[in-house]
Amino acid sequence: MISLSKEVLQDRNSQQIVRLNYKGSECIGVFFLATESYALIPRGSHESLKEIVEETLQVPVIETTAGESSLVGVLVHGNSYGILLPHIASDEEVSFLQHKLGLKVTLVPTMYTALGNVVLGNDYATIVHPKMEKEAVKVIEETLETPVYKAIIGGSPLVGAYAVATNKGVLCHVNSSLSEVRWLAQTLKVEDGGVTTINRGIPYVKIGLVANSGGAICGKTTTGPELMRIKSILF
Repeated sequence: MISLSKEVLQDRNSQQIVRLNYKGSECIGVFFLATESYALIPRGSHESLKEIVEETLQVPVIETTAGESSLVGVLVHGNSYGILLPHIASDEEVSFLQHKLGLKVTLVPTMYTALGNVVLGNDYATIVHPKMEKEAVKVIEETLETPVYKAIIGGSPLVGAYAVATNKGVLCHVNSSLSEVRWLAQTLKVEDGGVTTINRGIPYVKIGLVANSGGAICGKTTTGPELMRIKSILF
């Protein structure tokens, strides 16, 4: 069941932020992936959800699985040039996404299966877990067509769980230092960076938020001040 309340933020580009729960969960970023060119949602999602995501993010939406799991946001990372899948993904899942999107889709040779939690990036740069293997870094560079940097955010190597980036901005865990936020904004070549919580105080931004430069989707209890942080930084 989709529980939906929708707020359209009136700015010059008419971006939207939608608040909803997916199957009773506010952890939108666990299930969804958003890039500047496409979005991924779990296979079998209701058609109305697909329409909401497509209208909000202003990109085509593909239903898929990763390793036969619906936890697409946790297991997958991508940008406009390619998609990274964990080694547990099947050849059929790789072929399906290649066919649907016409992009490079690669199984990453790493011990980390939750790629969405250990990779952060946009179309300009990619940040990865500081212990990401050398071979994996090379594959990520070639697939996403960006430089790759190793870093921590807010004292954690889970860079993908601690932040959300678009081609316009990056929002980070509230434990992130000012110097970390500035470095991320500079490295990702975005206009702005900042810190926020999501879903009424949860500090792990990615868990409750997916976004691109066209719009954002977050958990239903995300507050007004949290929504304004999303709007001011990511758009």
